[in-house]
Amino acid sequence: MPGNVEIGEYSALAPRSDLFSWFILPATLGYSYKNSGVKIGDFCWIMQNTSIGPGVTIQSNTIILPGSVIVKNIPADVVVFDSPIQRKSFPIYFLRKIK
Repeated sequence: MPGNVEIGEYSALAPRSDLFSWFILPATLGYSYKNSGVKIGDFCWIMQNTSIGPGVTIQSNTIILPGSVIVKNIPADVVVFDSPIQRKSFPIYFLRKIK
């Protein structure tokens, strides 16, 4: 049974974005089974062609740029381009936080 997916308020996923809450490879080849939920905070924008792996938490006020492969947790208030080769993130201050 796959893990739960939680998406916060005012968050959006663009077309061709994938959320994986489980991951399985053949156990006969020594791979392990991973079953964890995905959590996405409030005011997140996940652009097209992005893949998010199991067990990832994306904090609020975050923008994920197109083509990213997210396999680690993402802190709040950043813009992220993530790939297996390189990871770039920078803080954003122009997003309006509603209190």
